[in-house]
Amino acid sequence: HIGREEGALGWLKNGWKTAAKKPVKNRDLWERLQNQLTRHKVTLEWVRGHNGHAENERCDELARSQSARHDLPEDTGYEPE
Repeated sequence: HIGREEGALGWLKNGWKTAAKKPVKNRDLWERLQNQLTRHKVTLEWVRGHNGHAENERCDELARSQSARHDLPEDTGYEPE
């Protein structure tokens, strides 16, 4: 399980830098998630991607199908590196 002190909270304490001192990718999304973690009781569990985990594979399938769409609204929170 990933505790609340790891991930977004750890990055917040480190000025939104990774352990390698690089900027955290998708910071805007992590900040939104952090906001929800303060409002709800949540347990996060890390799962190795592309390893036959059914729910992870389904999420990947959904993400890929949506990323191929051309009618989605612009993600105004995204900032290219």
